[in-house]
Amino acid sequence: DDYLDEATGVPKDLNANLMATSVVAGGTFTLNINPLTTIAAQKAGLAADGSGGLADATAVTNANAAVAAAFGLADLTGTSVVATNGGSYDATDGMSDGEKYGAILAALSGADFTSSGDSQVVIDNLVAALDISGATGALSAAGQSAVIAGAAVVDSDFIDDVLNIVRAGAAVPPAPTINAVATDNIINADETGSFITGTNETGATVDLSIGGNTRAAT
Repeated sequence: DDYLDEATGVPKDLNANLMATSVVAGGTFTLNINPLTTIAAQKAGLAADGSGGLADATAVTNANAAVAAAFGLADLTGTSVVATNGGSYDATDGMSDGEKYGAILAALSGADFTSSGDSQVVIDNLVAALDISGATGALSAAGQSAVIAGAAVVDSDFIDDVLNIVRAGAAVPPAPTINAVATDNIINADETGSFITGTNETGATVDLSIGGNTRAAT
């Protein structure tokens, strides 16, 4: 057995390839290795099995920063994790950076449970759900939902903690836009069959209200 699982409370063997990458100047260095650092390593250029190569030091630094930001955390590699089942975790007195880190990892443990205990599947899904640009990262709505659902598996009282952390890292979605209607944005009696079109964030639900009548966007 490799670790004590937060979701089940029992020892568990690792069934995923965990990695971490960082830029080290020299001397003694402590580095976290967990599912989040693994996601960052893949975003920096490594394959899920650890093969491949890293573009440069900037790619490594940016990937670590982007993944941390997407999950609402301060730092991936240097923060000392406070595990939720380690005896020191206490969210009632305000959450430290280490407790936030521990909360997200516990939620990922819950996500493992919902995936039949397959940690690699959870990691792969989150890699796909995470978009990064430079040092900025954004977790998709589906990715956020998976993390929050995992928190619910660990403890129903734990959801708000994780929800607030994930929301802190969530990018503000773009506002819906409406294209010009009937060319001049004025619908006359002869144009009552006009289509109203526009754009919204993928997966979002938009209701349009006109003259007291509400319609769901499709």
